[in-house]
Amino acid sequence: EKIRVDFYYNNEMYEGTVTNLSRNGLQIDSEMCPPFESNLEVVLILGDEVFNLPGKVKRLVNTNELNSSMGVELSVPSQGYCKFVSTVHYYSYRESF
Repeated sequence: EKIRVDFYYNNEMYEGTVTNLSRNGLQIDSEMCPPFESNLEVVLILGDEVFNLPGKVKRLVNTNELNSSMGVELSVPSQGYCKFVSTVHYYSYRESF
């Protein structure tokens, strides 16, 4: 299942889709990716929980001369976010067998 996120860069909101996640970062596909080393805030809404995750763009993947995917390193991942990631990884690992 894809996870939709919003992210804020230069006081503008953009949309993306999480394609990979870890405790320290996210891989996000988006039509607009900020430049390398840009600071941004990712907003991840999961049910009743809202995670505001400050981070920095650490990787850009270009497709058709557009930035279509970015790796975001999280500055301060919350305890709730880390618990969510652990749960996702646990169930993903179990389903692979």
